[in-house]
Amino acid sequence: MLWLDVTHRPGQAPWVRLMGRYLLPPCKQRWHTCAAFLPQGGLLVCGDRRGSLLLFPCSSSPGWAVESAGIADGGTSPVSEDTGSGSEPSCLSHKGALPLEAPLSVLFGLHGKMGVTSVTCHEGYIYSTGRDGSFHQLRLQGQQLEVLRKHRPCKGLQWIEELRFTPDGDLLVLGFHADNFVVWSSRTGENLHCIPCGGGHRSWSYCSNASAEAFAFVKCGDVMLYHREAEPCEQRVLLESLHGREIACVRRLGAVEVPGHTTLNIFVTGSEDTTACVLALSERSRAAMPLTRLSDHISSVRALALASPVGVFGLLEAARKLVLVAESFHHQRCVLKVEAFLHTWAGGERHLLCSAATDGSIAFWDITSPITDATDALHRAEGEIQPLGGCSCQRLCSASRGRPRWWLLCSLPPSTTFFHVPDLAELDCWEVAEAGGELRYYCVLCGRGLEMLHGIAPPESPLLGAPQ
Repeated sequence: MLWLDVTHRPGQAPWVRLMGRYLLPPCKQRWHTCAAFLPQGGLLVCGDRRGSLLLFPCSSSPGWAVESAGIADGGTSPVSEDTGSGSEPSCLSHKGALPLEAPLSVLFGLHGKMGVTSVTCHEGYIYSTGRDGSFHQLRLQGQQLEVLRKHRPCKGLQWIEELRFTPDGDLLVLGFHADNFVVWSSRTGENLHCIPCGGGHRSWSYCSNASAEAFAFVKCGDVMLYHREAEPCEQRVLLESLHGREIACVRRLGAVEVPGHTTLNIFVTGSEDTTACVLALSERSRAAMPLTRLSDHISSVRALALASPVGVFGLLEAARKLVLVAESFHHQRCVLKVEAFLHTWAGGERHLLCSAATDGSIAFWDITSPITDATDALHRAEGEIQPLGGCSCQRLCSASRGRPRWWLLCSLPPSTTFFHVPDLAELDCWEVAEAGGELRYYCVLCGRGLEMLHGIAPPESPLLGAPQ
């Protein structure tokens, strides 16, 4: 791949300078399809027909400056490398004077095998599009390309050509769906335009402004033009939806303390529309604000899992309570299954535990000592056993036919609350200790909507006294 700098002045012959020579990685279809200079300076990123992204060093130091022959003195003859002129050297004949640069970073096959269609830079990030129906957001770490997110804009849009960032903050995805040219809005999640043109594999150009928009393309050798004047939008969105279809799952990530404002609860939701949405929910304004969307799923998002610890519990049969004996945060992802077993050999026996998680690892634990220590504590205790500082009554939330029910696993009667989300799919619950020591319980529910409920802890049962 060659970097050529061409300068043209009226009445003079163009000047061509060979600025750089770059080595593309070996593959069957070995040519570049797009390139962009990074604003950091000294770096060039390009995409190739194999679907790879490449990062090259580049320098603005001049290479061979060559005046092209054939159009001096206002002439219009075409210039080629084999014009036969012996007095004018070609810039290509001196290509050995510049070194052949190898890529600093290679993301091989990032967009599959159909090729990269565009690369662009925006607000410090790099964006690439491809014919695999996705676009990527990347950043530069040192001299290496790092993928941050992969997006699939909408179902069926398998050929993405370009991204446009609008002044009002929208991201437009330009591409082809079957025989149509499509302009898709990331903000509204819908097609703004769908123009029949015959599909991809053709020259085209699209431009738009506040007053009009135009799409030109070549079809069967003819240049076609689609033009439309801007029309006033009579539709007003009163409340934007979080998802285009039913919300299938929800999980609370935590809370963010903002000085001078109420606490913001952060949730992640998954939907039948194949996206996951991270959102902030304010109790005071009762408004849900989407923070980001994850759109690289190929089907509906039906389950969300957070990294969880491995815990060992002891069962107090008389008091009908579980006591946490030991726990570990070894796994970095969700723990799927744990299995305890007794290993016996001639020298004795050991209590072992096996845990498997979605981080791809299986861990074996020797829990003999925690089990022994907990057993000794239980035998030493009298009456209502209180090992390891006690175990409070456990609370459970269940939901059926539109009503969540709070259960206290100490024989207290359940409390029932009605909510307004039909077709309940999932719920997540947590508790928060208020400044005055009051304990509040929260629950977020999803289905054909999203709702958060909260309540105060019920009074203690006179039959049980203070919880242990």
